[in-house]
Amino acid sequence: MVPHYYGNRRRCKRLNNRYTKVTKLNQKEVIEWRI
Repeated sequence: MVPHYYGNRRRCKRLNNRYTKVTKLNQKEVIEWRI
């Protein structure tokens, strides 16, 4: 499943062979996992 990402796609990090996106939502850092 591909979750919806908020903000820009410019922030992408690779962790444990998984793609994670860190975005700022309501002045909070939300990390969503993409499987």
